[in-house]
Amino acid sequence: MFYGFILKRKLAFAGFVALVIIATTLQNITPYFFKLFVDEIPKLNYPGLIKLLYMFIAVNISGLLFNIASFWVGDFVLFNSAKEARLKIFNYIQSLDFAFHTGKSTGSLISAFKRGDSAFFTLFFEIHHRILEIVVSAFVMFFFFLRLDIRIVLFAFLSVAVTLVVTKFIISFNIKKRSIFNEKEDEISGILTDNLINYETVKLFAKEKWEENRLKDKFVGWIKALWGYGNSFRLIDFSIGAVTNLGLFLILFVSLQNAVHLKLTVGDFVLVTTFVGLFFSKLWELVFSLRDIAKTYADIEIYFGLLDNEITVKDPEKPVKLGKVSGRINFNNVSFSYKDGKQDALKDFCLKIKKGESIALIGKSGSGKTTAVKLLMRFFDTTKGNITIDGIDIKNLNKDKLRSLMGVVPQEPILFNNTISYNIGYGLPAGKAGKENATLGEIKAVANLANI
Repeated sequence: MFYGFILKRKLAFAGFVALVIIATTLQNITPYFFKLFVDEIPKLNYPGLIKLLYMFIAVNISGLLFNIASFWVGDFVLFNSAKEARLKIFNYIQSLDFAFHTGKSTGSLISAFKRGDSAFFTLFFEIHHRILEIVVSAFVMFFFFLRLDIRIVLFAFLSVAVTLVVTKFIISFNIKKRSIFNEKEDEISGILTDNLINYETVKLFAKEKWEENRLKDKFVGWIKALWGYGNSFRLIDFSIGAVTNLGLFLILFVSLQNAVHLKLTVGDFVLVTTFVGLFFSKLWELVFSLRDIAKTYADIEIYFGLLDNEITVKDPEKPVKLGKVSGRINFNNVSFSYKDGKQDALKDFCLKIKKGESIALIGKSGSGKTTAVKLLMRFFDTTKGNITIDGIDIKNLNKDKLRSLMGVVPQEPILFNNTISYNIGYGLPAGKAGKENATLGEIKAVANLANI
């Protein structure tokens, strides 16, 4: 799914990958120039050294320009892909049934969006910049080492292989400790959120000290979990540090042997030490890149997993187009039961509403008044019977068309974080000029009618 959005721009993506490879290659042949400088200086060949200097600077500038171009093209692919992914998931969430939204925590949905979008950016950067650059760097290093001694290549390759194996286990341990800490952190956040929302209740019952002690008790487990999480990083430091230093020792040991036996020039030895110094520092980046990918993969799975929720209240394949609506509404032997409900919310319910008629549904709590309205809006589909408007089954109408015919005043209206004008105009039909939203004049007229 991730690459489904990325590869919508295949040519740009291919160009981006090519630019990353070229830029990384140019930026990682610096040690070879150091070797050439060191080997050339004893010859006292000043023109040759200046020529090398010009080439060295030209390669560095070229690497810089290709690197900037790779980020520009990569951002073009990333920004558009992230936007399209967010729009697709947002539109799909909007089309999901009322039952999904009532059964799903709003907070968890917001977190899924925020973490998922952040994971989209993180995965793109870690895979196509960090890891791809490390892989290219390794190939460049192996290429130059092959010309010196196959043992150097072998020890460098083994260092990378062992690092990857060790990384698999220590990252799993680190992620496990992170999950434990996040659970404790959520408990702390829950108490803080409860107090911020219910501050009036806390003050009314003089429970400030009790709430403080409740928070202190939760910090006991929080501190323990945080130490476990923090120590998992020390384990990473020790494990990867031991592997890289062992690899560094073996490579330099072989290089020193060759240098003593005049199988390597001083320039060759400088090339080896510079390459391993640069590359082994990148192994640390590789470890933490893989950790970030493992951490964010779960977030992006949840993000794209939102698209796996099934839409049960579907629009008809061939919707009926209503002309002028008179407003005759019939409930014909309607029965409905909520998911996991122990009894029917409505059973064999019949109701006829004539054109222009005003009615009120009266009954005790749980008798089905709200359910009847939700069924009329097609938030749910009936399990038996049907509902018609002007003799047309509402299942034969598009949901948005059906709901646009209704004017609803909810019991507990929720305002959008926007202007008063926006909130008043939200429920009004499109303006007379054919615009998507009501005009300011229409909004003012409604506000006057409501004495606002």
